[in-house]
Amino acid sequence: MDYPKRIPNVGLVGGKFVDENVSTGLPGSLIPSAWGNAVTDELLAVIKAAGLTPSEDDNAQLLQAIQGLAASDVKRAVRVATTGPIALSGLQTIDGVALAAGDRVLVKDQANASQNWIYNAAAGAWVRALDANDSAECTPGHLIIVQAGTAYAGSMWQLSNTAPPQVGTTALTFAQLFGNTGVVAGSYRQVTVDALGRVTVGSNPTTLGDYGITDAYNRQQVDTALAQKAPLASPAFTGVPTAVTATKGTKTTQLATTEFVQNEVVSRLVVGAVSRQQPVLASPVNGSDYSAGATLIREAGEIGASNPVEVRDDYAPAIGFSWQGKASGKLSMDYTGALKWNGSPLLSSAALMAYGIGGQATSTETDLNKYKTGGKFITPASGLAGLPQGWAQGRHVIDVSGGDAYCEQTLNGIGANNGRKAWRVWDGSAWSGWFDAFSYQLEATLTDMVNKSSYNTYVSPRRFADVAFGMNQSPQDMTANRNWGVNYPNTTNKTIWVSVHVRDPGGGNLSASLHINGSPWAKAFMTGGSETTLEGPVPPGGTAGMFREDGNDLIMKWSEYR
Repeated sequence: MDYPKRIPNVGLVGGKFVDENVSTGLPGSLIPSAWGNAVTDELLAVIKAAGLTPSEDDNAQLLQAIQGLAASDVKRAVRVATTGPIALSGLQTIDGVALAAGDRVLVKDQANASQNWIYNAAAGAWVRALDANDSAECTPGHLIIVQAGTAYAGSMWQLSNTAPPQVGTTALTFAQLFGNTGVVAGSYRQVTVDALGRVTVGSNPTTLGDYGITDAYNRQQVDTALAQKAPLASPAFTGVPTAVTATKGTKTTQLATTEFVQNEVVSRLVVGAVSRQQPVLASPVNGSDYSAGATLIREAGEIGASNPVEVRDDYAPAIGFSWQGKASGKLSMDYTGALKWNGSPLLSSAALMAYGIGGQATSTETDLNKYKTGGKFITPASGLAGLPQGWAQGRHVIDVSGGDAYCEQTLNGIGANNGRKAWRVWDGSAWSGWFDAFSYQLEATLTDMVNKSSYNTYVSPRRFADVAFGMNQSPQDMTANRNWGVNYPNTTNKTIWVSVHVRDPGGGNLSASLHINGSPWAKAFMTGGSETTLEGPVPPGGTAGMFREDGNDLIMKWSEYR
């Protein structure tokens, strides 16, 4: 904007307007309508950009607009920030930086906190910066970045006040959002973390007291207490030492008294000719050599009559097997004479079991990779290893055909995976991957389609319709709900098509752009009075927004195919 110097017969003197002087005969300057209208339009554009409605009766609107536009949430960066109270005058060194006249300084530590905010350094008295000298410019929560300084270079500070303050009256406080906290880089065994998750203090304690632990013995106290205890390497007792008798059934490293031993073994072993059973006990060495012993195995007849109500498997004659740390099991005979392994009846024919025909065995093995012997098994309900990916824990029926050399497993869900089936093969060295059979339960969900998270489900026509562009969509006029400068999200599960008709009413240029997902997608720059349509696709979860560089451009119609 400038004076109308190129327009003839305006009557400028020295490039400026003058009044008419009757005594000297100097004619007054003329104000051309085109120039006057242009100046007025430029001022009105500033007022409108600030969100105000122009009014002939309000002479303070231009000031209000400029103050509002200056009240940004991010101030222009300052040179340094104070580390303590300072005198607000003279060129001084702050945070290791020697200031020059005009340097911007964040003053945040004054004893009178109403003096805080941004100042311009000067040889004399300091004054507040132009963007920090009015209450309208002091928006709560605005940010300030510090450029230099030993302690605060690269840090960002935020005004902590939550209500709009009065500059020069209200105490202004600032909190550091990020940047150097003064803790030297390194490893620390104890740190202090502030509300923003930053380490503000780091130390390496070496004693319990340094850690703040008050309810523990230190080394000297422990050594003193141990010196009063008996040596444990080779204890030798004299006389008749006694000890507390543990409760029957205790299985710990506690010493066993003779009373405890008697309580434990009573009725466990019966010696005498009360049975014709002749058990074979394992020899103390490995191999095939077994020798007989004198221990008698209890039989049901020594307990009572074979009444199903009174005699349970808990009292049945049984032989226990235990390979310490590997496996354990119990072979028993119930009151009907049926043999059971771990409570499950054994098949009467070994041939049937070998070929997986007939009944099922309830297994305690949780590793599915170990099922290689032919047969039908029911797995444990939890802790299973080797399940197909995506299958939940629960009981399953596993059918094995073959043996250790080559076999096939078929897995059927009977609990959490009810209705699902999968199979795989063992080639003698490794298992193949699971092949998951088709099931109605494998239909992809809407979440699977939107997140693209599933690899083992199928897309049904109804799921395709849920996310396909053009399916169950129609043009919709969204003009009443749309405005400039806002990114509107696509909250549907499908891609939508956005089409915006824009127009410049005249007196400027048409300068508008369509942003998709926060980035420019289409832009129009045309002469005043022009109109055009900007359009593009918006994916699910994406955003679309219209932005203008000319404040008088208009949105004529905003349509969405959704």
